Amino acid sequence: MLQPQAREALLSQQTYTSKIGEIVFHDSRTGEPWKNDQAIRKIVWLPALKKADLKYRNPYQTRHTYASTLLSRGENPMWVAQQMGHKDWGQIRKVYGRWIPRIKTNGL
Repeated sequence: MLQPQAREALLSQQTYTSKIGEIVFHDSRTGEPWKNDQAIRKIVWLPALKKADLKYRNPYQTRHTYASTLLSRGENPMWVAQQMGHKDWGQIRKVYGRWIPRIKTNGL
């Protein structure tokens, strides 16, 4: 499942790359598909973090943002585990348990 903002960004990007082929993101300097993730980090990721005044985070960390956002929103932890590619929700509970909202039951 894509977050609404991510879906909107992908649809917007389609304007620029739909004629080129199936690869969605291209190097804006060359118009060619990115050759590897190192180029994306150097040219896009690091400058974006700097502009946002954020300390460095590996792009892989965005999956943690995704999971914690879904759980904070009250999504089913089993479904989130499936989205993350986990076989069960044990990892979700261990790593993201603090993001799972408590269920309120009759003031108990």
